[in-house]
Amino acid sequence: MRTGGEESTAARFVGRERELAALEGCLAEVLHGHPRVAVVEGPAGIGKTTLVDRFLAAAGGTRIVRGSGEQAERSLAYGLVDQLLRAADAPRAVFASPHRSGDHVSIGLRLLQAFGALEESEPVVVAVDDAHWVDAASLRALLFASRRLVAERILVVIAMRDDERAHVPPGLRRMAEGAGGCVIRLGPLNVPELQRLAAAEGIELPAASARRLHAHTSGNPLHALALLRELPGGAWQDPRGALPVPRSFTEIVLGSLAACSAPTRRLVEAAAVLGRRSPLALAARLAAIDEPFDALEQAVAARLLAPDAGADEYEATFPHPLIETAVYRQIGAARRARLHAEAAALVEDAAVALRHRVAAAPGPDPELAGELAEFARREEGRAAWANVAWALAAAARLSESRSVREPRMLAAAEATLLAGDLEGASRLSERVSDPANPPLRDCVLAFLALLGPRPRDAEPLLERAWRKCDPDAYPETAARVASTTALLRLMEMRGTETEAWSRRAIALTPAPSKVQDQLMTAIGVMLAGRMAEAEATARAMLAENPDASELLCGLGWVLLARDNLAGATVELTRAAAAARRNGSFEQAALAHAHLCRAEYMAGRWDAALAQSEQSLALMAELPNLNVRPMVHWSATLIPAARGDWAATEEIGRLAALDAAGTLDRALVAGLVRALPAAARGDHATVIAALEPFAGADGETGDGIHEPGVWPWHDLYAEALVAAGRLDDAAAFLPAHERRARERGLGSALARLGRARGRLDAARGDIDAAVGAFEAAIEHARLAGVPFEGARAELALGALLRRQGRRREAADRLRAAHTALTDLGATPYLARCDRELSACGLTPMKRSRPDPTRLTPQERSVADLVASGMTNREVAAELLVSVKTVEVHLTRIYAKLGITSRGQLGAQSAGRNPEQSTRIHPMRPSRSVT
Repeated sequence: MRTGGEESTAARFVGRERELAALEGCLAEVLHGHPRVAVVEGPAGIGKTTLVDRFLAAAGGTRIVRGSGEQAERSLAYGLVDQLLRAADAPRAVFASPHRSGDHVSIGLRLLQAFGALEESEPVVVAVDDAHWVDAASLRALLFASRRLVAERILVVIAMRDDERAHVPPGLRRMAEGAGGCVIRLGPLNVPELQRLAAAEGIELPAASARRLHAHTSGNPLHALALLRELPGGAWQDPRGALPVPRSFTEIVLGSLAACSAPTRRLVEAAAVLGRRSPLALAARLAAIDEPFDALEQAVAARLLAPDAGADEYEATFPHPLIETAVYRQIGAARRARLHAEAAALVEDAAVALRHRVAAAPGPDPELAGELAEFARREEGRAAWANVAWALAAAARLSESRSVREPRMLAAAEATLLAGDLEGASRLSERVSDPANPPLRDCVLAFLALLGPRPRDAEPLLERAWRKCDPDAYPETAARVASTTALLRLMEMRGTETEAWSRRAIALTPAPSKVQDQLMTAIGVMLAGRMAEAEATARAMLAENPDASELLCGLGWVLLARDNLAGATVELTRAAAAARRNGSFEQAALAHAHLCRAEYMAGRWDAALAQSEQSLALMAELPNLNVRPMVHWSATLIPAARGDWAATEEIGRLAALDAAGTLDRALVAGLVRALPAAARGDHATVIAALEPFAGADGETGDGIHEPGVWPWHDLYAEALVAAGRLDDAAAFLPAHERRARERGLGSALARLGRARGRLDAARGDIDAAVGAFEAAIEHARLAGVPFEGARAELALGALLRRQGRRREAADRLRAAHTALTDLGATPYLARCDRELSACGLTPMKRSRPDPTRLTPQERSVADLVASGMTNREVAAELLVSVKTVEVHLTRIYAKLGITSRGQLGAQSAGRNPEQSTRIHPMRPSRSVT
């Protein structure tokens, strides 16, 4: 902040009143506990910083936390986060974490905690200037934190150039466009505003001169201000006098620089080499000045540097990045290189020193390139992908050998993708237009396609890469091609081929086998239908890597596909915790999605919703689209069964965006569409959604037909029966029933048994239908899947009622009604009520919503607090703010009629285990080892 020295023009200038009022309106909402995001955008020099300065100067009674982007530091991961944590007086231990500190989720939580700690005593304004030059990792962390503001008195203000909007996550702008936020687009100043700007500089500007100034500068306040300061005040008084020959802003800056003394020029140039903001002592050493204060004072008077901000140490700070750029570019190439080389020897941070050495390098430098590659390897261990991408791209440019340069550039492309920049990754890969190792480039392009919106583009690239690759000459390239091909086959649910390619990758890799290939091997075996072998494979691989969250998640999925709900819950709980510890939020999202299915099948639907919310929250932070299918599917289960059509429509919209990808994405889009349609009885929609996947004969062991992996076959078969397509249903069911029997899957037999009963009833074979329904009920009971049992009871009751067996029907319908009421399956309860009415019975009274019933979010908070965790620990576990936890606790206490954490613990200890998450995914029960 520029708070020292003479009063700034920003503080004296009267203008932009409407825009200022918009920011003040956002702050007024914040003061009432409604957090907001505001975006200020416009071209360079249009006055974004001036507007924010004026707003902050008038925002009395608030704590200002401010940071800004630096063009030279755009690729420096978490540079802005570092500034904001410093400004918030928060410890920066997150950067010294032995785990993967380079993930924006955990660091976003750190920001959330830091802002929340300040907000406890006063409202907070977080102001970020030049957001278009902020590193991508910081912006994603800031977005993560902003999304989780619930009742905090926090306003986030983002200033950025409108022509650089692509560098800022669109989520920040969407938040500003949402309810209560604002997007302020700054245009040029008009003539009266230019007159007021001149008055702030002590110049009375006649209207005629103001019009000439407006035409000359196009109303750009930065350019106008530079010209106002260049000319003496008297030159503006003659309205008929012509303005001097126009000079560009850069020329004005350089004219001011040339008028300074030699020490001042050296200080300003040294500051430009170091960046927009640098310690004065460091800039003085680089400029070879013993007494820098006279030079600093002259530079401030010339408005080349800003007045001292009153920080812990004196700083050399440019008032605007355009001034820094103008000064930096006028330094000759040789002198600039020398200054960067000298700066590298002066700075303490090794990463910053590397950047200066790169800027000083005149051409290929194998030694420096090797150091950059080693730096990238260290940063990869922290998952600091933006740093990895910059270092590898720089190493590629400095590499002499084409055989070394191109793999580094392609690796930089992959790291850029993992940092969340698909467009940047594509640009880097395109730089290798005629590679020395074509299979490697094809493999990288295929990988980019698989993780992006067009995965089908990967197939021809991988085929060509494998055909041209020589495993003896390039074993690592061959292993990468095989591994990427296995990933594609997994997305296509071709189990046997997934297993074959992943085992091939493991055999080709000279280093210890990659965990990802081990995971795909186990999942491939599962998709091929060899369930027991899949479990044994996953356990054997886990013995080698016991803490690998990927293998834990894979084992949990296999157990879930085998109906081992208890075992799946244990392993998936471990997987989610390990993934969080390791910073692998992709695996954490998948683990929560699988846990949602496990809780859904077991009838613990509130717990399932909590898992789904965790999964959706994590998915929103990931650039990898491969996570979405499983997350979207699991997130649809409870809303569809409970009749929350708004939620299912939103998830369906998101899933449809990915439907043109691989088979798993297309199937999920169909399932997300079919599940609510089945609950509504819309059989035509169910058929339309699932028929594209029913054509295969099911004899190949393809994963799409594995009933424990993708349970959709009963929905389709029942819809066929309801549509009168009995022959089609009869032809479809047997293969899937046989597979469910061979796998010993009670849940699948319950679902398919219900469909079989409906088909038999439609054909008039009542005894067979009754037997099928009764068998389905028993399978559901043994498998521990109450919803499937209730649906079979409902179907059987309806059949018995139509046969005139009302007493038997009533018993079945009452049993179904009780189970469906416990689950809250509203659409199915409505059918049950109709059947009971048709039996001549008064429909059973549904219990009204219990006002003391906790929501899934409240239940998660209650369970964790009852286990002894602090609010801050609960917030970290659930990826929310401390304020959110406090709000939930207030509601929990009110609903339960208690006033303390001790009382909550006592109630939790006496609660029925079925009412809560028995094993919380973030904090395993002490009984589980």
